[in-house]
Amino acid sequence: MSGQVGDLSPKQEAALAKLKETIADIADQLEEDDDYYYLRWLRARNFEVEKADKQLREHLVARETWKMDGLLEWEAPVVLEKYLTGRLHGHTREGHPVFWERIGSLDLKGIVRAATRDDIVRFRVRDGLRMMQAIKLQTEKLGRRLHTCVIVYDLQGLSIQKHF
Repeated sequence: MSGQVGDLSPKQEAALAKLKETIADIADQLEEDDDYYYLRWLRARNFEVEKADKQLREHLVARETWKMDGLLEWEAPVVLEKYLTGRLHGHTREGHPVFWERIGSLDLKGIVRAATRDDIVRFRVRDGLRMMQAIKLQTEKLGRRLHTCVIVYDLQGLSIQKHF
């Protein structure tokens, strides 16, 4: 069984039911409240409910720490907007968003000198939120649930000597 909605083994079904029960106290704090969301956490922890529960609770702490609820509106430093390159490129034939990251052409030393570590992390977390937002928009547009995207890492020009 794949562990996806509609393709669960009895053991996976039981784990899903148990996770819903164990997180009932925090359910109102979660971004989503459906089986797709809960199964993401269970698949990440091989359907071990205790580990999925722990990771989900840690996720809520991280959301608060990084102020993720307002991160899509956050204005990043210009150097990050200009030189960190990951952007939505298009969609696959099936409709999944495709993001393109030009890793090889980055001036990592320059970026690290010009921005704080927290700003770089916040910028990348915001990119992840934008990816999730693109998946939701495509789900609405296509009228069927999407839960993945494609990320292409362009390594052309990558050199260890260039970065160290």
